[in-house]
This record gives sequence, structure tokens and C-alpha cells, in this order.
Amino acid sequence: MKMNLKFFALAAVAVSVTLVSCNKTQTVSLPGTPKSVTIKLSNVVPGTRSMGGEQIAAGTKVTLNDFQVFFTDGTTLYLPKNIDNTDYAETYFDGTGGVPTEASFHFLPAQVTSVVVIGNIGSKITVENGVTALSELQNRELEIAGQQDIDNLTLYSGVQQLQLASDASHMDAHDTPVYTADLTLAPRIARLFVKDFTYSVKSDASVYKTLEMLKMAINNYYGKTTLGGSESELTSQEINTSTVWNWFSGFTDSAWNWDDLSSIKVTVTAANTPVSVEAGGLYYHFFVDDDKPQVPQLVLQCVSDDEPQYLATLNFKDSDGEPIAWENGYIYEMSFSFTDEQLSHPDKCVDITVNPVEWQVVTVTPEF
Repeated sequence: MKMNLKFFALAAVAVSVTLVSCNKTQTVSLPGTPKSVTIKLSNVVPGTRSMGGEQIAAGTKVTLNDFQVFFTDGTTLYLPKNIDNTDYAETYFDGTGGVPTEASFHFLPAQVTSVVVIGNIGSKITVENGVTALSELQNRELEIAGQQDIDNLTLYSGVQQLQLASDASHMDAHDTPVYTADLTLAPRIARLFVKDFTYSVKSDASVYKTLEMLKMAINNYYGKTTLGGSESELTSQEINTSTVWNWFSGFTDSAWNWDDLSSIKVTVTAANTPVSVEAGGLYYHFFVDDDKPQVPQLVLQCVSDDEPQYLATLNFKDSDGEPIAWENGYIYEMSFSFTDEQLSHPDKCVDITVNPVEWQVVTVTPEF
């Protein structure tokens, strides 16, 4: 079961570290010349923690509590130096002094071509300069059970190429070329959000006169993946009349992947008159694997006229009736709409229309 927690947060202090620059004539960098890099995190503004289960509107920000920056040549990770070139610079920002929206790094090896940023990792990842492989970073394992707190989702930029500053002659105070990277951090999960249930009977001769909700659970999802999105592990159960009841009975009270709906009652009205009831903030987070497309499934357990029933989703479609192309970093909102005929059909499956909206990023500082 999910726990709705309320946190009070201080507004995050945006920290901007700028480069000291000089107006110089155009200079061609010699091979092996170190690089300076300025990164910018877009869509990062002060915010407060949410309750977790509410509906998220398009453009709503995702909290950014801490992050770490990694530089690479595509194979190995490298550390920047302080501006005086005396020691390695800090690349992990833990949020205690605010989360930066912009930061500059210096004396990176010439072979560095790209940058990676990970948000909400909880603690600094140790990197051995020129030894730690990029693959070690990308192969860090994520479990979906640990990705249910909407204010502490793992965020990832992917590997982003550095760009030479727009003014090709721009050099920093140490006569090294300045590169930039504009980064948007996205959650490593997608979010299914059920706004409400809509039930209708198709005729006055309907066999069902009452409907009581019991449980809802998610099926056919990746329970594990890596930061880079490979080696995903599918959690799936064949749902039919002979398997569904044991499946539902196997969920523990603390499990994230199901919800108790017993407080939701539906009063059946006249034929062809839909009845909608609030879902109470039902949401399910799951990983999307680009190399192994899957269709997540929601399964509803209910009772009609004292007869045990279930209903499983077959597909999710957009407003144009096209199948959804799932992406991490998106919220898929829906009304779970079904009829008495679908409940009584032997296949017991339903297509659901969803509205995809994209997340953005918010930065918060916790108060203790």
C-alpha cells in the first residue's frame, strides 16, 4: 500500500557558478588542451513536496534533491579540477546548500566529449579518475519498488554531447576552451495514474445491479532495470479465471503494486448512464525498456451482485485510438471505464484511453 506523506520544504536556493572570461582574439586550441565545461539544468525551480497520490498536470515539476555530474570520453569517467588546478573539484551536490541550476568545471582532459547527470541518488558515487568505466555507471541496478516516492525518483540525463561555446573564440581565464551542456533530467520510470472509475450498464436487462470495488494491481511490468535501461527483468502473470484469485491473494499489505479499493462503492443507475467515482489517487510506476517493449496491465477485482468479478486491461490507447508508445518520464492519466458486458464477457478485457503528459524538474531543500 502507498503511504501519503506530507513534507514542508524550504525554497531551494539557486546557486550559479559562472566562469571568469576574457575578450580574446580567436585562438585555435592545441591538441591535448584541457577543457572547461559549464552545465545548465533546465526546468529547475524552487518547489515543495507533494502528497504523492494527486493528479499531476502537464508540466508539473519533479523534485530534484541532489545530483552528481560525470564527464566521459564515451568509455571512461574523468574528474574536473578546481579553478586553481590544485585538486579535483566537487561534482556531487547534496542539496544542503541548495541545488545548483548552473555550474562550471575546469581542467578536464581533452578527450572528454560528453556529460552525464544523475539526480536523487542519495549519496556520492565514487569515481576513480580515468579508471572507472562509464558502463559501471550505466549498469547500476534500479528496482521499481524503490521508485514509488514521487519526490525521490531517480533522474537521469543520459549521455549528452558537449558543445563548444557559441562564441568559438571564448576562452576562460586559463586560456582553455569553454564547452557547454544543457541538460534536462527525466525520471527513469513512467507513471500510470487512475483519475476515476466509470461504470455503465448497456441495457435495462443487465445481469448486474450492484458493483463493489475490491482491489487493483499492476501486472506485466519490469521490476528491475539498469540506469542505462538495459537488462530489464519482467514481472508478469498470466491472468485468467483460474489464476487471478490466487494472484490477488498473494499481495502483502506493504506491497507497492496493488491498492485496496473497498472504500469505493458504485451505485448502478439507468441503462447507458455512466457512473463515475473518484479513484482516490491510484498510481503505479514502472520502467520502460526501449529494447523490450511491453504493455503494462491493470487488473481490477470487484463484486457484482455478490458474484466475484475481475477485469484486466488489454491495451492502452491515446485519444486518436492509437496504441500508446510508452516512454520513461511521462505520466499516463486515465479514467478506468468499463461496462457490465465487459465484466460478463469470457475474455474479461478492456481497452483504456490515456492522456500522456510530460514531467519536468523541481528542486527542493528539506526542512528537519
